[in-house]
Amino acid sequence: MHALFSLHQDHRLLLELTDALDVFALELTRSAAVGPEAVGAFARAFREFADNIHYEKEEQVLLPCLARHGFDFNGALLEQVRDEHCQDRYLIDVLSQAAQRETEFGWDDRRRLSSTAATLARMQRNLLMKQDIELFPAVSSSLDRQALEKLFADLSEFDFYQSERSRASKGLIRALSQQYPCSGGVQ
Repeated sequence: MHALFSLHQDHRLLLELTDALDVFALELTRSAAVGPEAVGAFARAFREFADNIHYEKEEQVLLPCLARHGFDFNGALLEQVRDEHCQDRYLIDVLSQAAQRETEFGWDDRRRLSSTAATLARMQRNLLMKQDIELFPAVSSSLDRQALEKLFADLSEFDFYQSERSRASKGLIRALSQQYPCSGGVQ
C-alpha cells in the first residue's frame, strides 16, 4: 500500500464535501429557506473532518516526519500547508458563528455566507490540488522505503485512534453531499 494512501482517501472525501459546499453556497443566494442548521452542518463537517482529523493528521504525523527527513519545517512548502490550514480554520469559524444565530438569515447574511462558503470551497480545492501535485510527489520521491513504511504505519495508527470520530464525520459528509449533490458543473 502507498505511504500516503490515508491522505489520498481523506482528499477524496474532502473534495466530495467541497463540491457539496459549492452547491450550498449557490443555494444560499437562491433560497430564503436555508437556515442556520444547514450552515452549522457544513461548519461541523469541516471542523470535525477537515480540521480535527485531516489537518491534525498532516500536522502531527506528516509534517514532523518530513522535517525529520530533511524538509525545511519553515520552508515555503510546509509553511504554506500550515498557513492554508489556518485560513481554512478562520472560514470554518465564520460559518460556525453564523450557525449559532437564533434568527433567520436576511438577504445580506445569505450573500455574505455564500461568499464565505465559496471562498472556503475554493481554498480547500486549491489546497487539495496543491498537495496532490506538489507535496505528495515530493514526499514519495524524497523519503526512502523505510521512511515511507514508517509514515504509512504512523498514518494508519492515527486513523485507528480516530476511527470512531472519522466514521461519524464521514456519515455527515455523505449526508451533505446527498442533500447538495454536485451536478458536475460546479468547481
